[in-house]
Amino acid sequence: EGAMGVAGSIMNAVGVANASTYLYWQFSDKPINAKFAYMVDGQKTPKYYAAKQFYRFIRPGYQRIAATTADTFLPLSAFKDPASGAMTIVLTNDGLISGWDHREERNPYYYELSTRRLEQQGVPADRIQLAPGQALGTYEESLLVRDYAAAHGLKRLLIVTSGYHSRRALWSMRRACEGSGIEVGIDSAPPGWQTPSPWAWWRKRWGWKIVVGEYVKMIYYWTKY
Repeated sequence: EGAMGVAGSIMNAVGVANASTYLYWQFSDKPINAKFAYMVDGQKTPKYYAAKQFYRFIRPGYQRIAATTADTFLPLSAFKDPASGAMTIVLTNDGLISGWDHREERNPYYYELSTRRLEQQGVPADRIQLAPGQALGTYEESLLVRDYAAAHGLKRLLIVTSGYHSRRALWSMRRACEGSGIEVGIDSAPPGWQTPSPWAWWRKRWGWKIVVGEYVKMIYYWTKY
């Protein structure tokens, strides 16, 4: 009974018993028979939202893959889409250029360097897309990505950014996507990798500029957007 009971039942079926299908018979019912129903007279219940976490993200044809966790109290099961496999990576153009490239005899844009790096890491070129327009800041960048996602029917976005910038990037993307139905997640590089160490950033001037400056920008974003 209840939302957690529904979630536990589905997890046991697909994550423990390795069932290929989970069919819940009593999807909607009248109040007199609503004890186990997902919906009551067409109104969604907490059980509906618990079940939706599985139905929405584990689609027909998905394959279960091995997954482990150090938390013994955390039920875990993972699935992948065998048809697509790779995700689409969307880059934005902030107008910034890098240093001089002697081979090309020009200053490449940073988004061009990012594209090359992704291809070197094995990402197919057709899975790397550049959002149209030029981003002048994190929030404007979020708007470009949102528009790209809406135009191409993307429903889930994963932000990849520096650790110190993750809070503002996630806030901006979620604010830009409000009401769009697009779900936003984040995966940041660990602090200290190409950025100030979380334990010693205050020892250097650039650490103050990046870390403290990020908090100042966050306050500015809260008030402006």
